[in-house]
Amino acid sequence: YQPSCRVELAAAGTAAATAARLAAEGGSVGLLATSEPPPNVAGLGRFDHAGELAAQLYAALREGEEAGLDVIVVEAVPEVGVGRAVMDRLRRASA
Repeated sequence: YQPSCRVELAAAGTAAATAARLAAEGGSVGLLATSEPPPNVAGLGRFDHAGELAAQLYAALREGEEAGLDVIVVEAVPEVGVGRAVMDRLRRASA
């Protein structure tokens, strides 16, 4: 599944800052990360580990797409266990 809006991967711990920067540049931005979204960024979900991200990934991407967002920033997870599959899906969505 590749949403019509851009998907940008951000390194762990940098997703909120990346989303804030993109929003300041004038885009409508959503965030799916381990942290709360900054002001002017739509929260699409929060997760604590790769399994939680896997469970909500497609719903969050669809939600962002339906909201007409320009970009969805997703925080990368370690590529261990289910994290490997999640990162593969995210790379495909961001291609």
